[in-house]
Amino acid sequence: MDTLGAAVRHEQHGVTRSALKALGAFGSAATGARDTIRSLTTATDAHVRPAAVAALWATGGDLAEVMPLLLGLLDDPITFRISDAADVLGELGPPPSVALPRLRGLLTHDYEWVRVHCAAAL
Repeated sequence: MDTLGAAVRHEQHGVTRSALKALGAFGSAATGARDTIRSLTTATDAHVRPAAVAALWATGGDLAEVMPLLLGLLDDPITFRISDAADVLGELGPPPSVALPRLRGLLTHDYEWVRVHCAAAL
């Protein structure tokens, strides 16, 4: 949690992303970092935002809070944000059925890796 705070303060986005991934791996043991993680779900850095959404879910986030964030990433023009969101949706299993129409629609995306991640999520 200290590393995440320092990375955010010093605008070290790569370290921020890595710290978010590490906190996500700790799962519910990292609940103390959820407020900081939550604040990063609106980050402007292209990589930090999806990493924060994934970490929020992994640390015990509420599906009602995480779903709108994931759906927003599915609508993003940046392809890896779409793929990252699809990966998290795939981990959630059946509950996020509201995302199914968007995931199905993205199976025709111009970028093949978006299609791959969306197909895997489905």
